[in-house]
Amino acid sequence: MTDCLVVGAGLAGLAAARDLANHGWQVLVIDKGSRPGGRMATRPLGEAEFDYGAQYFTVRDPVFAAAVDQWSRQGLVRVWSYGFGESAGHPRYAVSGGMNRLPHALAHGLEVRTRVRAGSCTWTGDRWQVVAGTGEVWEARRLLLTAPVPQSLALLEAGAVPLPSAWRSRLQAIAYDPCLALLARLAEPSRIPPPGGLPLTGPVLAWIADNAQKGLGSGGFGVTLHAQPAFSASHWDDPPEGVAQQMLEEAAPYVGRVAEWKLHRWRFAQPRTLYPERCAGSEAPGPLVLAGDAFAGPRVEGAWLSGIAAAAWLRQR
Repeated sequence: MTDCLVVGAGLAGLAAARDLANHGWQVLVIDKGSRPGGRMATRPLGEAEFDYGAQYFTVRDPVFAAAVDQWSRQGLVRVWSYGFGESAGHPRYAVSGGMNRLPHALAHGLEVRTRVRAGSCTWTGDRWQVVAGTGEVWEARRLLLTAPVPQSLALLEAGAVPLPSAWRSRLQAIAYDPCLALLARLAEPSRIPPPGGLPLTGPVLAWIADNAQKGLGSGGFGVTLHAQPAFSASHWDDPPEGVAQQMLEEAAPYVGRVAEWKLHRWRFAQPRTLYPERCAGSEAPGPLVLAGDAFAGPRVEGAWLSGIAAAAWLRQR
């Protein structure tokens, strides 16, 4: 039995696991994905590399700033830009070699098991049990859930965990916007202006980025397109060919001939409503805390701060 079981190997889960491990805890992290990182995702398509989830991050909180300074000194992160088509502002940081390298670095040395889909979480009276879809069971004294809140609540419901009604109601109020992400490998360089990222305001696209200008890969021309939340919601179940056609038609001023493409669907891309605190902890029925980018601040910074807050909540108990 481990000290803490973390469900979700996104940035919040890994930040918490790293903090707890640094304080001598035995921690196990499980995730349904093929690699740690969640929406800090990078993948190849042909000769091109793509960041197709989180594109960059900003820094405003001094605690997060200290972590980013350390990552910068290690050569892990760098400033990509001070703005995209607008006046200069906060530095926009990218991860050298792809956004997934940051969670990969945080996971180094931790016990992380991927391709594990949790099916239920149950409190047995003195410990938590997490059962996977395969029937495999893990036990822990404390439980940290960092999946999107609806998925975390579904795990607790499947295990018939009695949660305080007011606490549950506040969590059930959290909602997310989806995002359709298109990875397009081009036969020629894109026409996206430097530094390679551009927010858009049309009915279909919200963002377009040139991964080569961002410094990804050593060959190939890869462009990431993110659809608007409303378009993503209304076309969520549409065949990928029709979705890709509409996204590429609006992107036509910036892309030439497309050699190949792949559509990815982020169901819980960005929280639309937030929990007012950095994490949500309950000691009944057993030590349990929920964290992620829906807790008091979205995006990369919010996820990391939420994970750190969740670890602190657990250590205080």
